Order: sequence, then structure tokens, then C-alpha cells
Amino acid sequence: MDKIRTDSFLIERLAAEDFSVLSTVEEGFMPVCDKSIVVVAKSGEEIVGRLMLLSPAHVEGAWIDERFRNGRLLKRMMDEMESQAKHEGLGKLMAYGNPINEDYLERLGFIKRPLTVWEKTL
Repeated sequence: MDKIRTDSFLIERLAAEDFSVLSTVEEGFMPVCDKSIVVVAKSGEEIVGRLMLLSPAHVEGAWIDERFRNGRLLKRMMDEMESQAKHEGLGKLMAYGNPINEDYLERLGFIKRPLTVWEKTL
């Protein structure tokens, strides 16, 4: 998979057959669709960040180990996610926002849209 090294982090796309490693990261969420894109940040062999593009194409699952927050790691992961999405032929990304992350999404270039998200518990 495509890899870029920035500072002391290796940021790379995780192959669909390797999604199971995500069961050990944060809350253990793993995408079920091989059309999903997962970008991880590693310090050595340890995953210290994760970002997912799920179908329909929306960014989700952003997480950075507390030891590595307050830097530019998420921005660099988003740059790699955008590159991967373009490579897959996508022309637009969506992201869910809330008062906590809206400012950051705007700085990443997202535009707030007048949408309402609906949820159904199964």
C-alpha cells in the first residue's frame, strides 16, 4: 500500500485484509466493506492514529493516541486520506461534525452543509 513517512510517524493505507488489527485500537471498530479506506499512523509498529473513509464516502473514526495529540498528525493523515480517495476516483468527501470538531473540519477545508443526520437503533 502507499506509504509516506513524516517526522517519526509512518502514515499508510491499511490493506482490507489487515482491518482485523483495528480490533486492538481504541474502541475496536472495524469497517466491514473492502471499499472502505483506512489510514493509520504508526510509531514503530504501534498504531497511534487511525482515520476511516466509509461508504458512502464520509470520514469517520478519527482517533489519535493522547500522547500524540495537539500536533499536526491528524492533518497529515487527512492529506493521505484525500490522496487515497482521489486515487479511488472519489471527488468529494463528507464528515460528521459537532460543536467540538466543527472548527477543525473547517480548517481541513470542509464546508458546513445544512443537513440533519438520522439514526435508527437496531
